[in-house]
Amino acid sequence: MLAKLIVNSHRIFIEIGLWLSLLFFLVVGWHFPILMGEEFMSQSGDGLFSLASISGIKGAIVGAIAWFLSAVVFFGQLLILGDIRIRIRNIEKRLNSGDKNDLKRQQM
Repeated sequence: MLAKLIVNSHRIFIEIGLWLSLLFFLVVGWHFPILMGEEFMSQSGDGLFSLASISGIKGAIVGAIAWFLSAVVFFGQLLILGDIRIRIRNIEKRLNSGDKNDLKRQQM
């Protein structure tokens, strides 16, 4: 019973991990120009459209691109396994229901 609970909650934890990693990459990307020594830009203007915030927006975009590439590498395999698991479960349901014509139509 505990094993089924872990397997069934696997996809939820992957989804939470994806959102948390996206948030992490966006925050790090936003602060990356400041961390790399561009502190002078934060003093050049006030408000939302100062040079520091524009530099932060560029960093967040780069962070989002880096997140996408790392998500494909690290989370892609897990998502594919989850999708295969769901498809196999659907095939088992069709075979157990006795509707073999539906299965033949889908194979064509």
